[in-house]
Amino acid sequence: MAIIHHYKGNDGTSEKKRKQQKVMKFVTYILLLYAFGYFIYIKHIAGIFVPDRDVDPVTGKERIRRRPERHVSKHTKKKTTPRDAALEGHFTLIDIAIEAEGLLASIPGKRYNAVGTFCKIEWKKQQDNPSTVPMFKDLQAQSYMCEATQIEVDLFDLAQDARAYDASFNDPDAFTGKKSVVLPVEPAGLVFHETRCGSTLTANLLAAFSPDHSRVYSESSPPVHALRACDDRPCDPDKHSQLIKDVFYLMGRTLRVDRPQHVFYKIQSIGTMDIDKFTSVFPKTPWVYLYRDSVEVMMSHFKDAQTLKKKGKKRLPVCARGYVKPMNRQPRTTQKILQKHAKTMDNIEVAEYCAAHLAALSLAAMDEHKKTGMGRFINYNQLPDITWDRILPEFFDINPISDGMIENMKQVAGVYSKGRNHKANQVWEEDATKKHSKATPEVIAAAHEFLSDIYDEMENLSKS
Repeated sequence: MAIIHHYKGNDGTSEKKRKQQKVMKFVTYILLLYAFGYFIYIKHIAGIFVPDRDVDPVTGKERIRRRPERHVSKHTKKKTTPRDAALEGHFTLIDIAIEAEGLLASIPGKRYNAVGTFCKIEWKKQQDNPSTVPMFKDLQAQSYMCEATQIEVDLFDLAQDARAYDASFNDPDAFTGKKSVVLPVEPAGLVFHETRCGSTLTANLLAAFSPDHSRVYSESSPPVHALRACDDRPCDPDKHSQLIKDVFYLMGRTLRVDRPQHVFYKIQSIGTMDIDKFTSVFPKTPWVYLYRDSVEVMMSHFKDAQTLKKKGKKRLPVCARGYVKPMNRQPRTTQKILQKHAKTMDNIEVAEYCAAHLAALSLAAMDEHKKTGMGRFINYNQLPDITWDRILPEFFDINPISDGMIENMKQVAGVYSKGRNHKANQVWEEDATKKHSKATPEVIAAAHEFLSDIYDEMENLSKS
């Protein structure tokens, strides 16, 4: 019986299937690789090269391209809310609004009623050149995402949540990725001043000495509003102290991981009247008070007033803003100065009031120095060298101050401290001689009557 062997025909079908399988595997690998790469891109790369703002090619209008409050939280893995963006340190406190009865003792516990306004601030502009953003309002105006990202939140609640949030980084199991670590920093030093006496230059020097490790709030609204909160409303001292603590805490938060991190504050001149409110909350924080030749300061104010007058505007110089207020609404030290010189609001001239106001600012600083022993007095003519010789290393206890840091400060000191627009990076020119040559008899007489004794006393303090 014959055995018939059947052989499977080789028509190429098997070879085709093998090739198809290889192609499918290859395509699968490519898709997986693409998916992995896309995931990495979205999570870690997307947005790096996207500008904060650009022009929409369709409408031709400026648009915001990146908003931190639309990011995904690295902690909850959920899309963040605007409040989360403030909580996680993406946004900066730019203003506070306190209710008329928001600091009354009748409010339970430590709570007070105030709203904080936050937005995205581009601090790199200060790092690059502080003289072009000499005031916080300049930095805010040049932070193009600020207007589009502004949010308002309950200040007390956010401050408490922020402290709990920041404390979570002490937990070794908590996320500590570099971009999200929030480092609350106590005030490294405060600058109070007589006004028009080199305070802006000093603030710029503090920002420039180590740009990656320093931040300066130059006359930002929240601190001075917090310090003066009880000047014109019924107020519980404990709630006032809590408000001040919360404002400085929230403004001291930063996402940077570099250490040390120094945060400085230059307070508006009027804030000197409430310097005791700050020292009662931060008794160990160092501060300096800047002053200048009295005639030079007054001429700076009256020069501005004269400029406004030429433009057809009637406006008192800044130093005389309180000229229209009755005696019982004048600050404590202003009343003291006026009484000493037998002046009332009915028999005092504008130049005299300006001098009395300046004297009252300095008196408030001197009174606080005598009471606490804190504070150092700096004459304008000691700038800029005293910043790197004594203010940073001795008064603010920041050491060491390297040659590179001093060189950074010298570069900033050589240009106009308020280098806005056409004055950006212009070489600074001395103006004391011009101020004295243009001083009127009224200004000279007022400066001598109200300021000479206080100036001499500050001169003695500045040498200690």
